[in-house]
Amino acid sequence: MIVGFIWTIGAACNEPAVTSKKSRNSVAALASSSPSHDQSAQLPVVDSVSLRTIGQQTLDALRNGDAAFLASAADEKGVALGTDNPVTPASEFRRELNSKTGAYCDLFGCNGTPNSVRALLSGKTVEIRAVASPGAAHGQVDVFEAKRSGAAKESSGSALVTLFFENRKGAWRLTGIEYI
Repeated sequence: MIVGFIWTIGAACNEPAVTSKKSRNSVAALASSSPSHDQSAQLPVVDSVSLRTIGQQTLDALRNGDAAFLASAADEKGVALGTDNPVTPASEFRRELNSKTGAYCDLFGCNGTPNSVRALLSGKTVEIRAVASPGAAHGQVDVFEAKRSGAAKESSGSALVTLFFENRKGAWRLTGIEYI
């Protein structure tokens, strides 16, 4: 079973505002599985508030160009960017963020690069869904574009960005950023 939450971010941001395959697959399976149809079943209690919080902070950092936050949130083993890229060791990830090369360009854009994560999120109103594994060892935060349909608000079907986290000694550490 999983615990999931959706948190809406009120307005669009127009301003400058992964894990190992094993971990990614376990959390991906977690997110795609549906809870039991038995309404009497109890979901496990996990620290989902802290996962939502770190997910929101990471999303804000991506939108605002805050490389320092991403460097501080990176897992000691490293961070994977994209869907099939290997894990970049934490020291290399931090170096690339500081020197505005590699990971920095993928996340924030360099020399007018239009295909950065920041550009992908720019101008969109989004919602996040935080999902933690039982025992809260792995966490995933999906970022969806929120669209208005009449009076109702709905999310796009696929996540624009998925953030992966590992719980290390009670703190969520960023291990991956997948984006379309």
